[in-house]
Amino acid sequence: MNVKKPLVIMAAVAGTFVLCQCSSEAPPPPGTVRMVDQKAISLMQEARGKEEKNDLSGAIKKYKRVVEKHPLSREAPQARFRMAELYEARKDPAEAFDQYQKLIDRHPDSPLYAKAMERQKEMAFGAASGALTNRVLWMFDVRMDPRNVTEWLNHVRDNAPYAPSAPQAMNVLGNYLATRGRMKEAIEAYQNLVDNHPDSPLAPTAQLQIATLYRQAAADGDRNHVNVARAQEAYEDYLQRYPNTAKAGAARADLAAMKRELIAQQLEVAEYYLTKMKDTNAAIFCYQEVASKGGANPAAAAKAKARLKQLGVTVR
Repeated sequence: MNVKKPLVIMAAVAGTFVLCQCSSEAPPPPGTVRMVDQKAISLMQEARGKEEKNDLSGAIKKYKRVVEKHPLSREAPQARFRMAELYEARKDPAEAFDQYQKLIDRHPDSPLYAKAMERQKEMAFGAASGALTNRVLWMFDVRMDPRNVTEWLNHVRDNAPYAPSAPQAMNVLGNYLATRGRMKEAIEAYQNLVDNHPDSPLAPTAQLQIATLYRQAAADGDRNHVNVARAQEAYEDYLQRYPNTAKAGAARADLAAMKRELIAQQLEVAEYYLTKMKDTNAAIFCYQEVASKGGANPAAAAKAKARLKQLGVTVR
């Protein structure tokens, strides 16, 4: 038996195994960095040199090369953060916010992660208040586009859904939309706050704002039965969740007003059935409903009873 032949085969297999180990090295997991990337280091130095010469555009281009060509380098999150700061300096907040977001998405282990989130929060809140502006045509500063403001505040919430910044962002968004007459979207923001952060100190006010917006819609001419009913429901939710707050007394008074309004609307419906639709049975049913609610709206109940008497219906 030739002993050399098996040994040669074993050596070949072992060599192949070693080669496979070297050649099949998988890419590093997302978020990992290379210890040293000399090219990235050189680009960072070049970018800082551009900054020293006040060439912000040139510096941004260098930082952009770092994040695009060397995304796994230790310098990538630094370049991304600094690029965002330079965009801010150039009055381009939309691009700055986007760069902060990319840092948050791609470098969660970076020491700059928390700073990027805090900077986004400051930008979003500043845009909502009007303190943060956007420069157009290199000379005019204008308020941020409402679409940007809404998107940014939602990012602040989504990036840290369990942090205090989340209900804060929804409260700011609700206020921002409400002042612009966007009632439905404002209510959605407040409702998000109440549903997901019921223990937040902002939650009672948000719940009350929901009721107020529905009531305001009814008072402004849209006396839709749904608006009044939802206002009543929102006041009831407020009193159930936060019965001992300073505004609970006023909320009870507002709830009583909404109940009176709903009964008054029901009386109007009864009149409509009787005089316009000539549907006496439907009218009688509505009058009876109103008559049974004398405790909430005595005046409407009295009118309903009078109508029922005219129609020959016994009133209990």
